[in-house]
Amino acid sequence: MSVTNNLSPFHLAISVHDLALCRKFYGKILGMKEGRSSSKWVDFNFLVINW
Repeated sequence: MSVTNNLSPFHLAISVHDLALCRKFYGKILGMKEGRSSSKWVDFNFLVINW
């Protein structure tokens, strides 16, 4: 028996009041890799794979 697991990437948006604090929390404290960004938003890569 084989198991096929087709996971598709998805987008999750979280509104924040302080972008600098957001960058510090997700980037420095949690260690997430920062992706694309502008002066009004930032992407963080939250790829987690559990088997």
